[in-house]
Amino acid sequence: MSSNNLFYNLPEVIQSEIYLYDTTYRIFGNQDFANELSTLFLKLKSTRHHCVKMVTAQMDTFIHDGGSVWKNEYGRIDSNDDLDTSLPKYTSTDDFVVVLHPSVIGDAIYFKILPTGATEDNCAFLRNPHKYDGYFIDNHANISLDRLNTLDLMCVDEPLKYDTYDTNHRPIEKRIAMYFC
Repeated sequence: MSSNNLFYNLPEVIQSEIYLYDTTYRIFGNQDFANELSTLFLKLKSTRHHCVKMVTAQMDTFIHDGGSVWKNEYGRIDSNDDLDTSLPKYTSTDDFVVVLHPSVIGDAIYFKILPTGATEDNCAFLRNPHKYDGYFIDNHANISLDRLNTLDLMCVDEPLKYDTYDTNHRPIEKRIAMYFC
């Protein structure tokens, strides 16, 4: 193989020695770089779309489970009407929308479940977002326990990590972890 760049004409052993002194590519192996990639991954439109689908699927499971009870300040899933009946009851995935907000640092995406038709005029959350229903993190990121505790403070209640299972009840490994309140 002939190249106009004489460096590539050197034997590979010598090229390797030269690379040892080049700091350009060393960042690729460190955790800071991995976390930066993770932050960019969470900002992708396809990732955000996948997050909405995960929340919707979990809510659909709650709705059709029959025994599941869930609520926030805007709605509820409660087949026996044990909760505050003044809140709208979600009986279908068409009854709610999932709103996403990235964390300030960018290492997580918070989500809130609101009734369909929520606007800034009729929904205090859209005017002043706080107390989310959960969040997503990238499993490939190195997020400390202190950071997870900080993310938990932004939630309505203590979040639980939800795993997804296949039809044989085996966990499906996903890059995105969902913590749901």
